[in-house]
Amino acid sequence: MKAIREQFKSVTIIFSLLIFFQGCAVYKPTPISLRQAVKQEKKAKVITKSNGKLIFEYIKFDNGQYYGVTKRDSAIYQVPLDMKTVDYVLEKNKTISTIGAIITSIIVLFGFVVGTMLFVDSPL
Repeated sequence: MKAIREQFKSVTIIFSLLIFFQGCAVYKPTPISLRQAVKQEKKAKVITKSNGKLIFEYIKFDNGQYYGVTKRDSAIYQVPLDMKTVDYVLEKNKTISTIGAIITSIIVLFGFVVGTMLFVDSPL
C-alpha cells in the first residue's frame, strides 16, 4: 500500500508539471507597435514604462482608443491602454510555444515511463 501511495505521488507531480508547462507562452523578442498588434489579433504582452507586464488575448482599437482584451471566468474584459505608459508590445510566438509544450510533454511522459519501469523491476 505504501508503494502505491509513493507511485501516486510521483504521478501527481508529473501531471502537475505537465499542466504547468502547457500553460506557458513564449513571446517573440522583437517589439511591435500597438497598431501592428491590432492587425495581428494574437496574444500579446504589453510592457509598461514602469516595467509592468500585462498579458492580453489580443489588442483592439475602438473609437480612437487601444484596448487590451482579456478573458477571466468566462467574461471578457477590455482594459484601456494609455499610449503614454506603454513602452512596447511583444506578440506570442505560437510555433515555439507549441513546440515547447510538446517537447515538455514528451520529456515528462518519458520520465514517467522510465520511472515506472525502474519501480516495477526493482525488488521490494
